[in-house]
Amino acid sequence: MRHEEQLFKTMSAVQGCVSECLRAESPWSAFSRYVQGLRGNPQWNDREVAQVEAAARRALEAASCKRK
Repeated sequence: MRHEEQLFKTMSAVQGCVSECLRAESPWSAFSRYVQGLRGNPQWNDREVAQVEAAARRALEAASCKRK
């Protein structure tokens, strides 16, 4: 997979994760479920899941700081 395609795949997942989490009653529970779903998907390898997890976590932490 080309770098551009990899980046698009990862950032699309980050956007989907953050969007889903921010709509959820419990954002961090939704985050855990989303990441577990990626881990169970054979189209995602460990490195890709780790990238999504790290980026989405940073975005959620930033969003939670703004809500306070």
